[in-house]
Amino acid sequence: MAATDTLLDGSTTDNDVLNVTLTGATTITTMNIETINLSYVVAAADFTGANTGTTTYNVSGAVAGVLSTPASAATIALNDYDRVLTVEGLTLTGTTAAGSAESVSISLSGASYGTTAATQTGVTIDGTDGEQLETLNIASNGSSANSFALAFQNTETVGTYTITGAQDLTMRVADAKVSGATINATGNTGTVAISLDTGADITVNAANWTGVDNIVLRDSDTTAGAATLNSTASGQNVVVANSVSTLTVAATGATYTAPAAAASLELNGTSTTAGVTVTTYAVQNAATLNLSSLGLASSTSTTAANTISNLDGDFTTINITGDTSLRITDLDIEAVQTATTATTARAVVLDASAMTGNAFVNITASADSKVSYSITGTAGADTIVMNASGGTVIAGAGNDAVTSGTGADTVNLGAGTDSYVVSFGADTLTLGAGIDTVDINASGSDASAQSSTFTNLATYTHVGTVHDDITIVVNGIAFSHTVTAGADVAADAAATQIAGALRSAILNATGVTLSVDAVDTDLLVLTGAADGTAFTVSASFVDDSAAGDPSAAFVISTTAGAAAGDVATTITDFAAGDIIDTVGLTTLGTGGYVEGLANVSNVTTHGVIVITDASYATVAAAEDAVQARTAVVANDVATTTAGIVVFLNSTTGTAQAFLDNDIDTDAGLADSTVLFTFSNITNLTDLASIMSADSFVI
Repeated sequence: MAATDTLLDGSTTDNDVLNVTLTGATTITTMNIETINLSYVVAAADFTGANTGTTTYNVSGAVAGVLSTPASAATIALNDYDRVLTVEGLTLTGTTAAGSAESVSISLSGASYGTTAATQTGVTIDGTDGEQLETLNIASNGSSANSFALAFQNTETVGTYTITGAQDLTMRVADAKVSGATINATGNTGTVAISLDTGADITVNAANWTGVDNIVLRDSDTTAGAATLNSTASGQNVVVANSVSTLTVAATGATYTAPAAAASLELNGTSTTAGVTVTTYAVQNAATLNLSSLGLASSTSTTAANTISNLDGDFTTINITGDTSLRITDLDIEAVQTATTATTARAVVLDASAMTGNAFVNITASADSKVSYSITGTAGADTIVMNASGGTVIAGAGNDAVTSGTGADTVNLGAGTDSYVVSFGADTLTLGAGIDTVDINASGSDASAQSSTFTNLATYTHVGTVHDDITIVVNGIAFSHTVTAGADVAADAAATQIAGALRSAILNATGVTLSVDAVDTDLLVLTGAADGTAFTVSASFVDDSAAGDPSAAFVISTTAGAAAGDVATTITDFAAGDIIDTVGLTTLGTGGYVEGLANVSNVTTHGVIVITDASYATVAAAEDAVQARTAVVANDVATTTAGIVVFLNSTTGTAQAFLDNDIDTDAGLADSTVLFTFSNITNLTDLASIMSADSFVI
């Protein structure tokens, strides 16, 4: 046909079909030809249509093609077309206000996005630069899920994406083309995914997105990009297909007083050999995190496949599912925010028991004194490290490794060959079925005071006759001093002057001592109470000799204090075969294990003594009985080595173990020195049958 030819059908009630095989540039004018079937057989073939009354363009073929100036009301249907169709010649100067809004309708069937250009369905919109296509309708049809790439030739934009159909749809699109736009996918009955490239770091406003099931983050380069997703729907699922650096998600309208019900994160990489990593995942004002770890179900490695290096947020509930192992290097949930700068305690429940297959978790809880954790593991070989706030662990089946914190933890190791590293605090430990090992490396720790140093005081110098005001705030109480005017004052002299002026007031009000550093006299140091009690501090100065804004804050470096701690673990089910590993107690005697008081020697430095011949009412009484056997006598070699003594406490009715730091000397030890209480061992017969040389690694 010639370009000047016209195909005319006088009827508007029938359904005429025109089949066009495109081998180059073709222009056809039609009227009332309702369906035009376009088969592209030569690359970049171009169909230019002046097609009045056309309702459908059916696109097929094995090469990329161009459709120019399509009929405005027509649907462009891509049927098993795995190439890129460019829709060009769109005049986008109309507006909704003027009643001239434009729309384009795309229908997909058999669309796929493979790894090569020959297997990638795409649509490129080419219209008036800088103008908006008011509505882009996308229907996901056919018999299976559709996946395609939507691109734009230049600066065209879309006001509203309307997604319909019964099949799942994945739309790969540049973040700038959907951020702030309206996406209405409520008319699609499958699963709708918006796939975004984080390669250059992205920030997306999803305030007007509805019905979008998944926001998929992928990366086109080898460097993990960052993604900030603002104003998402509550519970919006975010799928990480390639590693990202910082992923920040904020739900629409969520505040700390009215948090979003949930956030959802899916780790599901595209690689068949490696998992994905999220360096930082930060979500504020969401009560629950539903976290799914997928992608490498077949992995049998003892190293977790998927990783979240820092998991930050306000969650009180974290549910972990999936079939792929997961490491959370720093589980860093925040304390509860209040109307002031103060925070209150938060108890976080993390449950990974629904994970399946080879999956396991490796989780380390962050050291926040106001946040405690209750963690339920998987059926796999979990590694769980608690913080110092006191919490609960249910490790589940599998060969688990649990390290307690310095708070009062309650731990159930479950079935398997498990290990447990004892820390300070009154823990309750249930070993469960299997041969388990309890590892003790220290019996206690001394308290240490908090220390806070003003590291940038050396940058401050009082100049001239103006007044410089110094303010130090400790535990919310402000203390102020004006540096003497009349002459320049160097940093070290200023430090001495400030400490002399404020030391007494701060100490009397807070119990915190202000001093000048003994080595670097330019530095001020605040030291807390010897028992490790924490304090808060900030400081600032107003330097009236400085140009511009005279106010500045001191930089403060803080070393946290710590309270004294002692091991005090109750083991509810210690059984023959279970092991207490004391290798970390390096002061124990080298004479090994001995059972029965009658067998205790005054010439052997026993590492562990188990008394099975009598019970005693107190630790001191048991110590006396041992000391009577080990005391220095003529021709004895005196020793100051330590030993663990296990005995039946007739007062409590349970077996206990204490550490005697000098087995030869009666130190009058108190009952508070008990390291372990074996609550299931209640008589001497059980003590003798359960304990043996195999019960200890010395």
